[in-house]
Amino acid sequence: MALVWVITGASRGLGLGMVAALLEQEGTIVVAAARNPDKAEALQKLAERYSGRVHTVVLDTSDEASVKAAAATVEKHFSDGVDFLINMAGVADSNFVSALQTEGSEYLRVLKVNTVGSFLVTQAFYPLLKKGNTRTVVNVSSRGGSITNHRAGGPISGKIVAYTSSKAALNMQTAVLAGALKDDGFIVVSTCPGWVDTDMGTRSDFDMPGIKPDLTVEESTKRHLALIAKLTKDDSGKYFSAANDKEIPY
Repeated sequence: MALVWVITGASRGLGLGMVAALLEQEGTIVVAAARNPDKAEALQKLAERYSGRVHTVVLDTSDEASVKAAAATVEKHFSDGVDFLINMAGVADSNFVSALQTEGSEYLRVLKVNTVGSFLVTQAFYPLLKKGNTRTVVNVSSRGGSITNHRAGGPISGKIVAYTSSKAALNMQTAVLAGALKDDGFIVVSTCPGWVDTDMGTRSDFDMPGIKPDLTVEESTKRHLALIAKLTKDDSGKYFSAANDKEIPY
């Protein structure tokens, strides 16, 4: 029986890379969710190449009505359930600046997409996941969401407060949902894909001379999927680095 994966943020970057990598595996069907999938040329090419195995759906994580509509659309095609939900969609602060320069509206924008949006998607797809075979939810976080690591300092310490706070909150969301869904046999984890060569990962305003992303999209995706394949119920609630399989401290 084919496993059904739901990937948010599937139009570009790591989300698109995840879709492409999954389609190379036998026995996978991918629901590629994005704000404007019809305008995502690379995603549409994959849908054409793997006709019948890719289902695109409109889903804007900042819009609760859009999230609910997407889940209803997926339910029409996969009434028997879905197996994996990868909450990949996310945004970063508009500017790589000191925390004290971040405006409240910007802070709220990032939290709405990265944290509240991921929660709403999980909530909306819960009934379909409960019908599935693996009942696995992966919240794609960041090492930047580790409070412990920020206390130790580093190149982003004191900066991009909205993004890092949204990921720390996402990690808490993982821990809470892992407890809430334990009796249903779910696996809920947070993962860090590593520092990846994407539009977000190579922004010019990062201004960190001599420091470059460690991974390509293809490398990160391969390691990410290998990590997901090894997850067990004992891992639920944990926070992992997909780059090296090690657990990250909250």
